[in-house]
Amino acid sequence: MAKLQQYFWLQANILKRQLNEFGVSVVTGCILILALFYGFSIYLFAKIGYANLLYILLALSVIFKYSETNRNDFLKFTFSKNDYFKIRIVQNLVTILPFIIFLCFKIKFYSALLLVTLSIVIIFLNTAKKGAATIPTPFYKKPFEFIVGFRVWICGFLFAYFITIMSVVYQNFNLGLFSLILIFLICLTFYAELENEFYVWVYALKTRAFLFDKIKAAILFSTILSLPIVMALLFFFHENSLAVIGIQLIGYFYLLTVIVAKYAAYPQKMNLPQTILLVLSMALPPLALVSSTYFYIQSTKRLKEFLG
Repeated sequence: MAKLQQYFWLQANILKRQLNEFGVSVVTGCILILALFYGFSIYLFAKIGYANLLYILLALSVIFKYSETNRNDFLKFTFSKNDYFKIRIVQNLVTILPFIIFLCFKIKFYSALLLVTLSIVIIFLNTAKKGAATIPTPFYKKPFEFIVGFRVWICGFLFAYFITIMSVVYQNFNLGLFSLILIFLICLTFYAELENEFYVWVYALKTRAFLFDKIKAAILFSTILSLPIVMALLFFFHENSLAVIGIQLIGYFYLLTVIVAKYAAYPQKMNLPQTILLVLSMALPPLALVSSTYFYIQSTKRLKEFLG
């Protein structure tokens, strides 16, 4: 028990240090994070008809980082089997607790129960040994976001394509539009991780050319992933073509914004004000026009250290 207490005490101190690096106290940081989280949650449920499904996916994407192989190998080596599962269960449940509270507030009790169940199932799936097989991707020439992200989220893409099929079968355009939005939301998560400085330096490009190359690759690869859905929606719901094209273009623009935001603080992670600005930009598209320009200017300055 002492080992477990020390582990969670260490995690709490890491969180405290990260908030201090953002320049805010623990209390202020937690209040801001919760305010942004629940503000985004209210906006999401007000705008999207199938928000509870998207909400579950977002929650699972947050706790997915706990399934990283090296991290869990360390935990298994350090703790007993029982303690390992206790750590994983407590971390997953504490992390998804804000999602569960909001789902219960929206009287989505079955969705909350499903989220709890899936968060526990992920723990046991992670204990299985990985095979030697590697999932092929069409993204091998451009490391590393889409190569890694596609392999991690392949089930998410298959789920989106399944939703598209259901939207055609039941003639539900909104369901199909949700699947297209889901594709871009998954793609946006690819840029949450910072690559090693070598993967920036190896491009041997000027800063603007580097960013343009990243944006071009994101647009091309996201188009490949979303094309089956777009073609299906345009064919079976041609009267809603403008909505489909509009969502596709907005998805491209959000990818652009996230890419320049990622490198605005590189090689460090974004600070709290930058993160707040990015979240607000996702919720308020007009603001993204301003924030993307700001992030672009900052990213060119930060990348000069590595690209000249």
